Amino acid sequence: MTKKISVCITSYNQKNYLTEAIESVINQTIEPWEIIVVDDCSTDGSQEIIDEYAKAYPKLIRPFFHKKNLGIPLNKRFAQERANGDLFTYLDGDDRFLPKKLQIELETLMSNPDARAVYSNFYYIDEYGQQIKLWADGNIAMPCGNIFREVFIFDDFPDSILLRNELVDYQSMKEVGFYDPDFAIYEDWEWRIRFAKRFKMIYCPEPLAEYRRHSRCVSVSPTLEHLKYIRKGYFKNFYLLQDLPKPEYLNIQRKIHYNFARMHQQSGLEELSKGKKINALNDWIKSLQFNPKEIDWHIPAKLIIPSLFYSRLKFLYKKLNNKLIRN
Repeated sequence: MTKKISVCITSYNQKNYLTEAIESVINQTIEPWEIIVVDDCSTDGSQEIIDEYAKAYPKLIRPFFHKKNLGIPLNKRFAQERANGDLFTYLDGDDRFLPKKLQIELETLMSNPDARAVYSNFYYIDEYGQQIKLWADGNIAMPCGNIFREVFIFDDFPDSILLRNELVDYQSMKEVGFYDPDFAIYEDWEWRIRFAKRFKMIYCPEPLAEYRRHSRCVSVSPTLEHLKYIRKGYFKNFYLLQDLPKPEYLNIQRKIHYNFARMHQQSGLEELSKGKKINALNDWIKSLQFNPKEIDWHIPAKLIIPSLFYSRLKFLYKKLNNKLIRN
């Protein structure tokens, strides 16, 4: 039986990249069943580009244009709900598939019948489309099979960046539910937690997509914004840990607290750079609450010691440390 693949492209003011995204799906070595392009009320001419492609490929491309901006999670959920294929994958409007993405992932999934999804390696690219580096360079073993623990923590993935663009059995996706619209960011991670708890996922080491990094990426949001939704995702799905062996449960909890402490430290430094000393101190105190065994003194030192003197001390410390290493 031939599997029908639905590809979703979500678009919002990405005119400069959108043509590349659409072309990368059209030019796959196996044709998808449908390409769903959902535009979230763009104002930069993206809708005109989508409309031209829909007219050129009326049997392949299904365009949808929102009359008001819904935001990322609702826009993606809208696309998920309208898929008609047996399998589902997605692409942001500024990213690209490599030509054999659908073919190789379909073959991988078909040769691993216990798995309900396959995810692949990918390249980071810059705003001009030039490849920067490979996500998984072979230095660590990639999670495969039951990857619930790794997805829940997600720091075990390269660069602490979670898997992307996976090809998923659509019925399994429907069983766990679609993206939660309460997550302004990390909606894909929160969904993967629920999916990985129930279904196995297989890994393909061949890079099959390109993930564009530029100034408008969600990843450049303030750390406090990231922390807000990561905590929300953890607490929403914490009940899924209850059936794990106690040592594994405690280890995950320890890593979660470590992540919270680290992010509060980063947020505190960001607040300090903006001159918001009280906010910085509050973040530092919260970091201690989550990880009292590893105290980072950078924030209180910067608050107490004059900036010029602090910079001099930091320089002398690095110089002394380098000398000790050489000896």
